[in-house]
Amino acid sequence: MWTFVRVYTDDGIIGTGECSSAGHMAGPMTVKSMVLHNREMLIGEDPMNVGPLYEKLRRRGRYAGGSSAPWTFALTGIENALYDIVGKALGVPIYQLLGGRYRDRIRLYADCAAGETHTGPAYAEKARAVLEEGYSAVKFDVDNKSGGSKLDPVNYTVGAREMTHVIDLITATREAIGWDIDLAIDCHGQFDLPSA
Repeated sequence: MWTFVRVYTDDGIIGTGECSSAGHMAGPMTVKSMVLHNREMLIGEDPMNVGPLYEKLRRRGRYAGGSSAPWTFALTGIENALYDIVGKALGVPIYQLLGGRYRDRIRLYADCAAGETHTGPAYAEKARAVLEEGYSAVKFDVDNKSGGSKLDPVNYTVGAREMTHVIDLITATREAIGWDIDLAIDCHGQFDLPSA
């Protein structure tokens, strides 16, 4: 699920910003409420002053869940929308506002997530499929808590069974893609310090 914010100017310019693709985790309605919570702070302000407006909103966030995911997602979307307005008003791409273009191409990786089946063969099959699409890097989620090994709701120490499962997933994927393809592993910050 993708959550976007739009900022409208008196000059008819509409800036669009992405709040996050993780809106389903933070709750799109929660992100929306955070955006709406900040709306009146933008009305009457000069959208060309991205830095001061961002700082004003960021400071307000200290009392409204400022380090929470929904607040961060909302603020990011608003900031992106403001930069979009500035770029459109000046007739330049946003990268010019951020110091210039560093490259002509951007390498992408395939986010394979965890898939429906959390097995080494399933991960290997998915990896091979995305390589056929031309990707040179893949990312898989390995924090799927297989086998019910989560011991309690607060601490997630990976037990031997879970660690073996994660190693099997990574090994099967690496064997499928070889060593010339980059492999990223995402645990989403789910494991505790000893497990990391």
